[in-house]
Amino acid sequence: MKIYQSIVALALVACVGQQSALAMAAPSFVESHLSVRDSHMHSDETCGEYFHRRGKDICHRNGYENRRNDSFKCDGDCSKRMCCKNKKEHHETCGDYFHEKGKDVCHRNGYENRRSSSTKCDGDCSKRMCCKNKKEHYDTCGDYFHEKGKDICHRNGYEDRRSSSTKCDGDCSKRMCCKNKKEHHDTCGDYFDRKGKDYCNRKGYQNRRGHENECDGDCSRSQCCANKQEHYQTCQEWYDHDHGREKCKRGHYNSRRGGAYPCSGKCSPSQCCRE
Repeated sequence: MKIYQSIVALALVACVGQQSALAMAAPSFVESHLSVRDSHMHSDETCGEYFHRRGKDICHRNGYENRRNDSFKCDGDCSKRMCCKNKKEHHETCGDYFHEKGKDVCHRNGYENRRSSSTKCDGDCSKRMCCKNKKEHYDTCGDYFHEKGKDICHRNGYEDRRSSSTKCDGDCSKRMCCKNKKEHHDTCGDYFDRKGKDYCNRKGYQNRRGHENECDGDCSRSQCCANKQEHYQTCQEWYDHDHGREKCKRGHYNSRRGGAYPCSGKCSPSQCCRE
């Protein structure tokens, strides 16, 4: 019985010892955890680290003129409010406006000239403040071509354009500055320029007429192509003139016959394509 009581007493002493050890260790564990949390909360200790993470132009991109020294220490997490200074509320001069919008902003918006870069604005700068001499319309065809592009006449079916010095009656337009409206293809050469020089061959004609051949109205293949080939003597002609290669492929044939293979009548997939 005495032996049993001694064993119980020793067990109680051991249990109390463990609780004491845990109680002593707990504060150090809590302190360590808080230390780690605080280190995460205060990750940006200096503006230098903030600029390294956000980019050195972070202040300029957010409308500030300057940034603080890299060694500046923040109160908590660094931010642009702490590390940037001299907030620029608006464009102070037209030079600032042109720098942001582009030097051609006035021309793109229909103004002839722009004011000096040193011109100070009343509030935010705008094209109304920094541009001058609003062009209400195009005075000459040269102005019109400069704005619309020198190929404006050609793109709209005219053969020629008038002199750049031509003055318009009111606002310039293609009707005033372009001339010789081309209503149709005058020659087969014009037709081939649009359709491609191999157009006749692709449509099963053996030849094409001369480029200088004039059409009756709009040109067409019946006027500009010659010698329609009703049937093909060999598979090669069929391949070249009637998309034979594609027809064999679309028909899920494994191969095609040699080009010299003669057709019986009109060439077809059954004659020139092989299983």
